[in-house]
Amino acid sequence: MADVYISNHAYIRMKERAGIGKKAACRLSAKAYRDGVGKDEVSGSLHKYIMIESTAYNRPGTNVKIYGEMVYCFMDQPNGALLLTVFWVPKNLKNQALGIQRKSKIA
Repeated sequence: MADVYISNHAYIRMKERAGIGKKAACRLSAKAYRDGVGKDEVSGSLHKYIMIESTAYNRPGTNVKIYGEMVYCFMDQPNGALLLTVFWVPKNLKNQALGIQRKSKIA
């Protein structure tokens, strides 16, 4: 498995938005990269939301993943992946995000 690194910006956002410490942020970002649902696997309003919110990170080599109730934006690097930022899925889309994750675990 590729190593996952966290940018200072992403760590600050995880701490500010979710109250996650440094060790937990490392574990969670690795899980999100490995087990998260990609932006191409979602559809409808959730896909539209992710595409709008991640336009700044919508470049070649960028992976946008949903894990839990958060969206993670990664940049592929030669030695692993770099977490760029993290933001919450809106309340009206949480059930859809969690449902897609359940379906992907079953398949």
